Amino acid sequence: MQRLQNDLSLIRHLLVTDPAEAREISFTVGSYIRSLWPLGRSAAAEFAFAERQRTEARRLEKQQTQNALMNEYYRYIGAIPPAVVHFAQNDLLALRQKLESGAGGSVSELQHQISEITQQAEQKAADWKRQKIQSHKKADLASRLEEVQASVQQEKIEDQQAAKEFLARLESLQNDLAGGTCSVEAAEQEISQIETQVDDVLITEEVRRQTVRSIVKQLRSQDFMVSAPTVIKNDSGSFVCITAKKPSGKRAECQIDLKGKIRYKFDKYEGMTCLKDIERFNVDLDKIYSVKLSDERVLWSNPDRLSKDADQMPTGSTERRHL
Repeated sequence: MQRLQNDLSLIRHLLVTDPAEAREISFTVGSYIRSLWPLGRSAAAEFAFAERQRTEARRLEKQQTQNALMNEYYRYIGAIPPAVVHFAQNDLLALRQKLESGAGGSVSELQHQISEITQQAEQKAADWKRQKIQSHKKADLASRLEEVQASVQQEKIEDQQAAKEFLARLESLQNDLAGGTCSVEAAEQEISQIETQVDDVLITEEVRRQTVRSIVKQLRSQDFMVSAPTVIKNDSGSFVCITAKKPSGKRAECQIDLKGKIRYKFDKYEGMTCLKDIERFNVDLDKIYSVKLSDERVLWSNPDRLSKDADQMPTGSTERRHL
């Protein structure tokens, strides 16, 4: 409980300074909290016999007050913790039978024998506790694995390749944990890493959706008629395509991929008039919608003149990455 109190205090502090670290600590807290209940139930069952042994010992102690050696025996085992008594019950029973037969020896010899029995029982209790905690941790991890798998399957992850990879890693980890080829500690680290990566993918996709909404609003504010965004998939992944046009025929097209790259094109403009719309598009996205753009690469193309006096209609295509 002291450890829990300390961890909760640390989490409250980290929620302000380092939320990611707070989340990692919360995973550990959740793991050992879940292990307390089954451990307590197991202990209650395992130690029931030990408690009955102690009760019986007290009753016999009252009945055999004349026997100083037996009084010493019960005095010693009465000070032993119930968990230790449980693992020492056979040796203590044998020692009691020896004392009742009159072959117990001196008080100092009795004290030495009980001390040896207690040390051995304490080691057995420690081994039992360690095995039970490890077993409960495995069960908790298996449950946590299933929760993460269900989460990945239920979340609408647009990057289906990434979702398949997450599920494959979780299935592999599940098999390794069941087969005993993966330690509990390594499995916990792997699960935490997968959860973090799933969160990153979901956050990235949500950022893209917000970016799409911002671009649609900005184009409409520039008097474009915007068609419904569409998701287009190809061999390299998927991207959202936004197409907009003005009654005059001027057109704008934007593409946003999962990695945050934004490619947009303004065409059907006369001369260099598209520069004005492009400049407003860039500035307003940043100032109004906080869409930060970097790594700009601008491509200009001019169609061949159809005649000597034909109007030149350049096309401005800009590729930028959203941060």
